[in-house]
Amino acid sequence: FEGMFPNLLAGPILGWRATAPQLEERTCTPEKTARGLRRFILGLGKKLLVADIVGGMVDAAFAAELPDARLAWLGAAGYAVQIYFDFSGCSDMAIGLGLALGFDIPENFNRPYTALGMTDFWKRWHISLTTWFRNYLYMPLVMSRGQKRLYRAWSGKYGRERANKLAVLIPSAAVWLLTGLWHGVAWSFVLWGLWHGLFCVLEGVGLLRVDGLKKTFGGRLLLRLYTAGVVLAGAVLFRAGSLARAARMLGAMVTGFSFTAEGTFLLQRSVTGLGLSALVFGAVTALATPPASWKTRLGRRWEPLSYGLSLVLLVLCVLSLAGGGFQPFIYQQF
Repeated sequence: FEGMFPNLLAGPILGWRATAPQLEERTCTPEKTARGLRRFILGLGKKLLVADIVGGMVDAAFAAELPDARLAWLGAAGYAVQIYFDFSGCSDMAIGLGLALGFDIPENFNRPYTALGMTDFWKRWHISLTTWFRNYLYMPLVMSRGQKRLYRAWSGKYGRERANKLAVLIPSAAVWLLTGLWHGVAWSFVLWGLWHGLFCVLEGVGLLRVDGLKKTFGGRLLLRLYTAGVVLAGAVLFRAGSLARAARMLGAMVTGFSFTAEGTFLLQRSVTGLGLSALVFGAVTALATPPASWKTRLGRRWEPLSYGLSLVLLVLCVLSLAGGGFQPFIYQQF
């Protein structure tokens, strides 16, 4: 226990009720330690071999004064990949270290880029933060006296069905506003929070009907495209740092098809084969949905194979660190 003093600024956010019993009694076995170190190496690989490599191209794209469509889409897609692998890698490392010391830390991500809609996305992205806001902000607001008075007034005027939809608006707006401010006191973060909240509310009140679309292949494809569009636009708001830069990037994504000399120069200078490989690998693995039975098919071969791959990944990470390739975690700034 003396060696377990984590400083988890980015998550997973741990609840006392789930953690306290483990502080009193926990099991630390060689098997759990091995699995924990394997998970730590996976997170380190996500950070060093995908997020940091893609990050160089993202920085160049967002540094452009007059970005064209190529730079804008590279910046948006690249940052979506970078922040996911950076943040999920950080969570993997925290979970792995905890497991190596006998602590079971809850998962913080569940393949969010495979989500079917924004409500589903936020059930998969930064799960511990979403749970914290739901338990300690959203539900207290819903159950507050003022909200109950509003609900009774709306029920009498509009009926219960419509009142149920209206009742979520104020608590949801407060939660998403504070979600944006939690990341930083800037208008770009505020709009990022409200942008995500807008679609979650539209889905929640039934104006965007996602449940019916989930039943067909075409509907699921449409939901994947819709979710990707909302997330990419949000990624620009989150990364831009200012509304002016965000407006330039978003505008270029839609209208910037007159390619500029600055854009060509920045692409030639910043885009490398390694960077493109990391971007494509990150996008494919983040968007793919592997069959649930793949581990079963491998059977007993999975465990030794996974540890062998972990050793290879560790060597690659050490080589990356030796080359001075480590960048601070994105979420350490919040």
